[in-house]
Amino acid sequence: MREDSWNSGKKVGKLVHVDNDGKLVDGWQSGSERKIAWQLYTNYQQQKLGTGVVITDTLDYEGTIDPHSIKVSVYEVAANGETNITGPKIDDYTVTVEGDEFTLTFNDNFEVKERYVIEFTTSVPNISQPKYTNNAKVKVGRDEYLYSGTVNYDKHDRFLEKGTIGLDGNQVFTGEEIDWQVTVNESLSTIMKDVTITDTISPGLVYVEDSLEIEKLNGPVLEEDVDYTLDVSVNENDETILAIELTEDLNETLVLNYTTVVTETDGEVNNILLVLKELASM
Repeated sequence: MREDSWNSGKKVGKLVHVDNDGKLVDGWQSGSERKIAWQLYTNYQQQKLGTGVVITDTLDYEGTIDPHSIKVSVYEVAANGETNITGPKIDDYTVTVEGDEFTLTFNDNFEVKERYVIEFTTSVPNISQPKYTNNAKVKVGRDEYLYSGTVNYDKHDRFLEKGTIGLDGNQVFTGEEIDWQVTVNESLSTIMKDVTITDTISPGLVYVEDSLEIEKLNGPVLEEDVDYTLDVSVNENDETILAIELTEDLNETLVLNYTTVVTETDGEVNNILLVLKELASM
């Protein structure tokens, strides 16, 4: 989503991640550094704006601007209104960056008469948000023109999701094994060290010893007592408690699988209580 300024430009952004080769790729991916790439298109009508043009860009979220990512290039506008960055890149400007804001000032003797797009990337907060907004101001003489763009992220609140594998309905029988799968942190938030995942298994279901397996969504299986510790206990309500404590920060998606056995007479599956300790304390 974006808000164009006086029909003379636009601001657009997209979620990107850094791949294994250090290149930016569209979208966020588990196990990769999350960023947002922004583009501010100015002087859409290709007017002669003169000299002394100053652009200020401010993030409306907790992120930092990568000063080395800022670049200015010429772009073209097709007959249907679509924009295309054609170059060349220019360096007739100075930039100052302070955390979540930068100011780009074209040189005193440089006349702005072409269409220019300013591109840059930013970091994002540890905890994912539903939207990320970026505002910019282009100052031409005494006039100021405002731009705003927003990038949405619909998985921001997907921290825990649990269900059975291959079970048709909720009806189960004594002695039947039930396979469970828990997806943790599909939001791709960075949740700091000492994260504990607590799974409360209801009475009538018994955890099968050594059946727990934890793996990264795009990576290897985690090793118990190296990547995490597991404590299995039974409380006064005859509920089995699986307490899984991670040894490192949680910054990607994990998939947990384990098995239970039904010990009660015919009944229904009821095993849904999950707590992500570190997130609950924020």
